[in-house]
Amino acid sequence: MKKSTQRSAATHTPTPWNVAPMGSGTLAIYGRSRKAPICQFGEGIDEAHTEARNATADAAFIVSACNAHGSLVAALRDIVDYAERFAEVNDEPRGGACRASIAAARATLAKVEGT
Repeated sequence: MKKSTQRSAATHTPTPWNVAPMGSGTLAIYGRSRKAPICQFGEGIDEAHTEARNATADAAFIVSACNAHGSLVAALRDIVDYAERFAEVNDEPRGGACRASIAAARATLAKVEGT
């Protein structure tokens, strides 16, 4: 019997994520367990974040985007489903704006889902 060489896909740390100061202008992003930080940045860690003000804003943006990711993807899927039905019922032409929007949304979902 051959041993499988396929690896299972890694998954990200479940949301919600939170930002916590670590001291000396350094921040960490944690998952629910808070066992180990998902990432750390700020003064002395990342040259791109030489000011604590930028690190704080960047950490808040990352956490907000990650926490909203699942609901945004689900909403976009629902919108695509609705738009496809709308396009069919209204005989939207193949090159029409509705179908172009559907294609753009599908491409975005494929990018986000890695397909």
